[in-house]
Amino acid sequence: MKTELTDFIKNPKLKKLMENYIHITYEMSATDEELVNEYNYLLRTNQIHLIFECEQITEYAKFAGVPVDQA
Repeated sequence: MKTELTDFIKNPKLKKLMENYIHITYEMSATDEELVNEYNYLLRTNQIHLIFECEQITEYAKFAGVPVDQA
């Protein structure tokens, strides 16, 4: 039995990571429901690593002095 995320109430850090991922990937903001759906999609398709790759890109850009516009 696979477990899917239903909300970010107990994990606000994951919500921030998802917001960053959506912003970088789709250049838009998303509702909580859309964030949950995207997370579950990434989980089902074994692409969770993309969330952390986007975070790594953002942190590197900040370190390099590149202005980072986050939603």
